[in-house]
Amino acid sequence: MLSLAQFLVTYISVRSVSFAAAVRSEPALLVRDGKFCERAMRRERVTKGEALSAIRASGNGRLDDVESLILESDGSLSVTLHS
Repeated sequence: MLSLAQFLVTYISVRSVSFAAAVRSEPALLVRDGKFCERAMRRERVTKGEALSAIRASGNGRLDDVESLILESDGSLSVTLHS
């Protein structure tokens, strides 16, 4: 059943630009230069705790050192630190 649903979503999204836009997500910037992007975080339903956890997991616990935190299309969080 799940594979049928996945097939149908893929089939329709290849043929309809508006449907594809509705079901596919774009990467979202959640932190920029050490500051939370509050609107994006609310829209993507990511808490500050989850963002800080991803920053700690990257090997750094300081928000001030973060250049960007991006919610990727696959749901993972990518951290870029200031060099």
